[in-house]
Amino acid sequence: MKQKPVFALLCTLALSACSMDEWGLKEIVEGGYENITPAQLQKLSKAIVKHPKKAEYLIARGRYYNYKNDYEKAIADFDRAIALDASHADWFDKRGDAYRYSNQFEKALSDYSRAIKLEADNTLFFTARGDCYLALHQFDQAEKEYARAIELSDAPGYELLQRASFFEETGRLERAIEDYKKAVSLKEDYWSEDARESLAKAYIFLDDNDKALSTLEGFKFKKNNTNSNADDILINRAFLKELLGMKEDALIGYRLALTKTDSDIAEDDNPSVWQFKTRMKLAEKAGLLTDKKERAKCVKMILDAYQKQIDSGEQSEIEEALQGRALFLEEEGRQEEAKKDRLKLESLYDQKLKQSPKAADIFHERGSYFADIKEHEKALADFRKAAALAPENEDYQTHIISELVELKRFEELEPALTEALKRHPDNSSMLLARARLLEHRGKLDDALTAAKQALVHDLYEAYIHEIIASILRKKGLTKEAEASEFKARFYKGVYEK
Repeated sequence: MKQKPVFALLCTLALSACSMDEWGLKEIVEGGYENITPAQLQKLSKAIVKHPKKAEYLIARGRYYNYKNDYEKAIADFDRAIALDASHADWFDKRGDAYRYSNQFEKALSDYSRAIKLEADNTLFFTARGDCYLALHQFDQAEKEYARAIELSDAPGYELLQRASFFEETGRLERAIEDYKKAVSLKEDYWSEDARESLAKAYIFLDDNDKALSTLEGFKFKKNNTNSNADDILINRAFLKELLGMKEDALIGYRLALTKTDSDIAEDDNPSVWQFKTRMKLAEKAGLLTDKKERAKCVKMILDAYQKQIDSGEQSEIEEALQGRALFLEEEGRQEEAKKDRLKLESLYDQKLKQSPKAADIFHERGSYFADIKEHEKALADFRKAAALAPENEDYQTHIISELVELKRFEELEPALTEALKRHPDNSSMLLARARLLEHRGKLDDALTAAKQALVHDLYEAYIHEIIASILRKKGLTKEAEASEFKARFYKGVYEK
């Protein structure tokens, strides 16, 4: 008789597994939400209709919506799942993420706190709470959350990085450097090497280029190193040497980085466009693309990878590939082919807007595309349409202001900017727009003050350093301008011209 409950449980589990397999959902539910295709999403949604009490189906779809930044739908699915079963800490965590990324910080804090009650030693919940308190400008409480996460962790690389980022955002760079150093001193892993990169950036900011280089030199590359940060460190190290005029050392560095990239591509079943583009850039920097045939081979690998992305059938992948390929073709001087891709992409946007003429996000997507290709009038028109459809979305207003700056329509810019700064006085994009406006009017001291205020919130943004350099040159401060230009060049990275 005692075996009957166990037998019943096993039968239930077996039926559940069969049900999942019958729908072909096991892979979807247990796999990566970022890989869910439109067809799989449709299958999952049908299963939810048929089995409305299957919480794991709702969680799977909610995670997908979270990944796609559709937070309203994600929260709705998480709500239904948690109503069915409130015993999973990670479910509260995922809903908390959706609230946090949609700027609903109080609700996010509530969910992270409920997650902590269920799983009190999970450091990620504490760092997430810290991020919320930071956004709410409750800095003392935020620091306590990060400190608690560090105390709980046996290897607090990630937690130290989160606190270091917090210190940077609150104007305490020296404290951030202390945390980066601690993270670097831990065992060599993803987070310690991420800290090494961040530490180098901090030293560049402080104009201590020698310490930055020494920090990057401290990384010892091993051939079988699977550390995903190794590529970035090797590339940044070679690039810094190039900027410092160490040409021969830079050349050796680029060739080492190329060896690592070639190894990664060889081991990857499905190498990305980005990997092939990185390979071409490194080969170029290493002086290995002087031969036309070798260059043509690199170009073909990149174009084949773009075509594979287009053939995937995923709408977002197709759009991304068409835009990327058009830009690449333009850089290669193949203007007519680039034009064809742009026309295809714009046709896709037109089709989407014809189907959903009041979809603010589609106007925003197309506006971002026009901004990327420097068609600022078209970008401004689309951002304005998006803002008219969703006036509560601050991002759309920010993009309108950015486009007015690009178009140098400063008279039109001023009232919109004044209103935006009243609502968000610490927004770095708005402060930088103000700097551009003041620079245009010849008020260089005030412009420099505004640009430096923007920098407080984004220390390593190359564009801000470029604006500061421009203002400094107009003030006749050549040496200081050159220092800012060096920072801008390093923070832009090897891929930017």
